[in-house]
Amino acid sequence: MKIANFFFALFFLLPGILFLRASWVSLNDNLEFKKYAIETEGKVLEKNEYTESTDDEDVRRVEIVVEFVDQYNEKIKFYTNGSLNHEVGQKVVVMYHKYSPQEAVVKKGQWTGTVLLGLVGFVCTFIGVFVVFGYKIKEKLYPKNKS
Repeated sequence: MKIANFFFALFFLLPGILFLRASWVSLNDNLEFKKYAIETEGKVLEKNEYTESTDDEDVRRVEIVVEFVDQYNEKIKFYTNGSLNHEVGQKVVVMYHKYSPQEAVVKKGQWTGTVLLGLVGFVCTFIGVFVVFGYKIKEKLYPKNKS
């Protein structure tokens, strides 16, 4: 295998494996949280839209304030990233841990990061493995004659 092909394969394999590992950790964290989480209904109190400007582009962000009543009948407010679909007064499903209701999350969309990490990791790893094994198969099919 040529040294350039080796480094090209590593360029995809190492990040791919790291992304797959991060996806696995995120998956386990989400499953562990969901296992002990309490679900309740919350209400969107505020919706703040703002634009973050970078050198290349403007990115539109949405932050929402959600209020819910925990298991001890205490009102809890928390801020979270929202979507353009959220409207003030809208009911949302909230998940929280009984010992830390301030760290609540809106149920919808909690798997997006895990799935994206997994997809990027799978694609990068596949490309890296394809480069390594594709080159080895090519060497077997078309051996170089040393005369």
